[in-house]
Amino acid sequence: MSLALSSESDLRLTKRELHLKLGVSRPTLDAWIDRYPDFPIVERGTNGTPYRFDPVAVIAFLKAKQDEQAKRNAERDEQLAQLVLPLDRPSSEPGKIISAEERLKEAKANAAEIALGKEVGPLEEKLLYTFGELNRHLTAFIRQLAREQNWPEPILLDAERRLAEMQRACRSGLAEYLNPIEAEAHVAHHSAA
Repeated sequence: MSLALSSESDLRLTKRELHLKLGVSRPTLDAWIDRYPDFPIVERGTNGTPYRFDPVAVIAFLKAKQDEQAKRNAERDEQLAQLVLPLDRPSSEPGKIISAEERLKEAKANAAEIALGKEVGPLEEKLLYTFGELNRHLTAFIRQLAREQNWPEPILLDAERRLAEMQRACRSGLAEYLNPIEAEAHVAHHSAA
């Protein structure tokens, strides 16, 4: 919509002239007139008498409506931004974020643990399965508790970090129990990194 019109205050336009000058369709102009009871009309048309508009007043009115809509959109966007769930989540290391790709790797590692459980004996299988389920339930519990108790984000991040540290320690202990030689190599590899 082009709002560049002459600023002569005594200039009056008909509906046809106004919609052409504004660069909008006639139905759009009619919709604005119907939608906004305060639309600036100098003279309402009747049979044989056309509507008359002050283009300067119309432009000021439409500009004000655009500004109001932009403000409402900005407020809505701000509210929606508060509802967005992050795709990344904190890691156990302070200040580090785990991306979606890293979470996918973590999920694949958990799936590999479950698959490993199928290759080992019944006791080891049960331990691996139970440990994986416990990890998932604990993580979900921490998040649910944080929501119910309205924890601030830093508190939730710290709780998740501490839980991840405990899970890693338990995972190392379980790996050592299941295969002491591989566990030593795993610990040595992660200590070097």
